[in-house]
Amino acid sequence: MTEVISDEKFDRVSTMHKVLGYKDISKDRVMVSYTDKLDHDIIKEHVLDFVKVLSKYKDKETQSLNITSVPISAAVTSFR
Repeated sequence: MTEVISDEKFDRVSTMHKVLGYKDISKDRVMVSYTDKLDHDIIKEHVLDFVKVLSKYKDKETQSLNITSVPISAAVTSFR
């Protein structure tokens, strides 16, 4: 999944998901590519309770034919 999010959401995403790449867009916005599926090991590294995280955030996985890199996404977005 690739999206532009706030710094606050980026902090939350990076403690629960595998981040594939990111680029700061502005002072408080980040374009980030990450896996939809919650990552048990990353959650444990941040000393979070996996069961509580699962109850608060939906664990999902999106099927994708390819993963677009952040620089390519940024270039396409800025071209428009």
